[in-house]
Amino acid sequence: MLAIQSGAAWNSITPVEQLIREFDLAGNVVRETNTGIIQRQLVALGANDGGACESVPNPPPLGAGCLANFSHEIVRLPNGFTAALASIEKIFPPGTQGNTSPLPVDIIGNRVVVLDTNWQVVWYWDSFKPDDGGAQLEINRRAPLNEVCVSSQNFCGPVFLVSSATAPQANEWLHGNSIYYEPATGDLLISLRDQDWVIKVDYNNGAGSGKVLWRLGLDGDFTFKNIYNDPYPWFSHQHDGIENGGSGPLTVFDNGNTRVAAPPIGLGSGNSRGMALTLDQNNM
Repeated sequence: MLAIQSGAAWNSITPVEQLIREFDLAGNVVRETNTGIIQRQLVALGANDGGACESVPNPPPLGAGCLANFSHEIVRLPNGFTAALASIEKIFPPGTQGNTSPLPVDIIGNRVVVLDTNWQVVWYWDSFKPDDGGAQLEINRRAPLNEVCVSSQNFCGPVFLVSSATAPQANEWLHGNSIYYEPATGDLLISLRDQDWVIKVDYNNGAGSGKVLWRLGLDGDFTFKNIYNDPYPWFSHQHDGIENGGSGPLTVFDNGNTRVAAPPIGLGSGNSRGMALTLDQNNM
């Protein structure tokens, strides 16, 4: 079994979600690593936003970023490598994502870290690369429900860079919550809860660029053929975009937070639901 756990690691500020471990079925730890080790390996590979949060000056300068914690998902890939989802925190200029404060803006994004069979970092994806969010993960597309974090509460992990010189809370931009390996392409599907999107990232079995290939969800790259005349056909705040080994359909658990939010954002009513979507990735 693979698990993300809290406990004492190299982080002197918090033990929250700092460890990833592999257990045998008797409960023995057979492999372990932590944020401190992963941070050092990312920095050695030249990754921005990959260092230790406790080493960032207070107040944090513009552009400062760090790997904060592991979050939600760790999966074994077919070749024996392991992919883990982590949170990264970064400081952006005043006004980013529509913030009205004159202070710099603290934003929480995501990183996927791929470890080899010895749990050494061999590949990573950064949601803030390039720093403007890129053409398909635009940094100024704030979460539709404007989720924010001030500490490890309300589904948030630890928050490190909030200070008297920055906005008093961090914008929770993505809240990635699942990774799925697509066998046909060797790419990764990542569920971004707070964006109401499942995205496909160019992993290509470790040779990929990390480019976002498409965004599935409202205002994304696909047209929804709404044959059942659903008043809000897309999922929102979803978990677990899974493609049945690549043979489809894509199944997802639609929590529905945006869909059931009060108008004009949502419908003002409804329930969570399971969905099975047939994707045409050529014609979108």
